[in-house]
Amino acid sequence: MALFARPLLSRWGIALMHGLLIYILVSAFSTEVVKMLYQPPPDLTVHEIHQLVIDTLEGLAVILIGYGVALEEREVLRDMSGLRLEPAQEAFEHQIDHACHRAGLLLLLLGLFSEIALK
Repeated sequence: MALFARPLLSRWGIALMHGLLIYILVSAFSTEVVKMLYQPPPDLTVHEIHQLVIDTLEGLAVILIGYGVALEEREVLRDMSGLRLEPAQEAFEHQIDHACHRAGLLLLLLGLFSEIALK
């Protein structure tokens, strides 16, 4: 498990996942939601367009919730996969764990509030 967990839980892996997440959120929002609102397909009713927009936003909220939970529990995931380092590096990793916990909590709350607002 450490073979797969090491690249994903490293700070570079997290930075890459942040970039990928931002790309997915921005591209899905701009290509699906904005396009659907400004250039709706002529064969769909207003209700169907509204439902498509809601479904897309709910999918994005689920991504935020899932990634927020995983990011929030980085320290536990490192423990489970046996990714412990020497004490000097472990202090730095603990700071990263703390920052990930805060960022993950914010993403989780953003996703949950988005879900609540869409209902």
